[in-house]
Amino acid sequence: PERRPSTPDPRWIDRALGEAEVREAALASAHLLRCSLEELDLRGSELSGTTFEECSAVGSRFDHATADGVTVTGGSWTGTRWEGADLCDARFDAADLTNAVFDKALLTGAMFTGSRLSGASLRDTRGMGFTLSGGTAFAVDLTGAGLCGNAFAGARLTDAVLRGTDLRGATFDGCDLLGAEIEGADLLGADLRAAALPEDLPLTALGGAVLTPGQLSRLAAAQWGIVVAEV
Repeated sequence: PERRPSTPDPRWIDRALGEAEVREAALASAHLLRCSLEELDLRGSELSGTTFEECSAVGSRFDHATADGVTVTGGSWTGTRWEGADLCDARFDAADLTNAVFDKALLTGAMFTGSRLSGASLRDTRGMGFTLSGGTAFAVDLTGAGLCGNAFAGARLTDAVLRGTDLRGATFDGCDLLGAEIEGADLLGADLRAAALPEDLPLTALGGAVLTPGQLSRLAAAQWGIVVAEV
């Protein structure tokens, strides 16, 4: 069901918050607007249903937090750590998550839309899969992540690490895969027809993927010297 927008409480607008205050706000599933919660240790905290709008949490730790249904809209969350956190149905929209770490987080139903994930790590995430669309994911590490059926829809995946990633049935419309590492990824039914594929993207790693004849011809010519000619 579609979420109804929450209304910020005056207590949680334009505030510099400490760890106890963030936990207090989270207990009420509060809506925090333009608050600063930088360099805090919130490991293991209960944050379910909390909304963070245009907040700054640079360098804070949320490892093993229970944060299902949390909403993060905009703001700077660079270098935050969410290792092992429960982020089921979480929403990260247009947030700066540069160098954030989500390794082994539970991400069933989570959505990252239009966010900056450059240098972020989402290795071996758990659950039934999550959504990553739009935004910039330069050098993101998605090793072993579950993205079956994901619509990447214009995400910049330059130098992304997709080793062992479940990409079955995923679509890559408008995506840039220059320098991406895809060895061992499951690409069965993955649609790469509208993606920008570098000539050195190994054909041997593309088993099961859907390509255009033009893409296949260009890759085969560049890597194996094979010329595919029309009859």
